Amino acid sequence: MSLVIGISAKVTFPELIGYKKLSNGIICKLKIPSNCARVCIGDRWRCAHAIVLEGDGASRYDPKFLYVVGQRVIANGFNSSESPYGCGIYFHLTREVAESYWR
Repeated sequence: MSLVIGISAKVTFPELIGYKKLSNGIICKLKIPSNCARVCIGDRWRCAHAIVLEGDGASRYDPKFLYVVGQRVIANGFNSSESPYGCGIYFHLTREVAESYWR
C-alpha cells in the first residue's frame, strides 16, 4: 500500500456550451467558463455561473432570476453534490434535450 501526502493539483475543466429552457419557452444558450464549478446529474448539468449567449427570459424556477444576452448569471449558491435538488444553474448539453425538458 502506498500513501501520498501533500499533493494538490489545479483541475481545469473545458469551457462548455449549455442550453436551458426559460419560462417563456425560449431556449437560452449559455457559455460555462472553464473556471466555473459544475456537476453532472444524469442528463442535466448544474453550474455556479454562466454567460448568456442567446435567449432572454426568466428562469422557470424563479421568475425574478433573469437571463439577458451578454450578461453573466450567477447562481444564488452552488451545491457541488450530485443531488438532483441542489442550488445552481441547471442546463443541458444539447438544444434538443433542453427543448424537450418540462413540456
